[in-house]
Amino acid sequence: MAARGLDIEDVDCVLQFDIRKVDSFIHRAGRTGRKGKAGINVLFLTNDSLQHAVDIEKQLQIKFEYANSMMDEEQL
Repeated sequence: MAARGLDIEDVDCVLQFDIRKVDSFIHRAGRTGRKGKAGINVLFLTNDSLQHAVDIEKQLQIKFEYANSMMDEEQL
């Protein structure tokens, strides 16, 4: 696990288990794809954390790709 302020070369995948705060999500996601390289950010969600993901999508005006939908289409 890396802390803020570390610049680790060639991180191509970040796994996130806790996404309650949008600034933490952005910081962690930003660890991938640095210096023009490609990267992927994977979120592991529970029913309890799903609303945080929806809130982040709305706040950042982005759309996550859900591998296993835990919600009704109207919630997405």
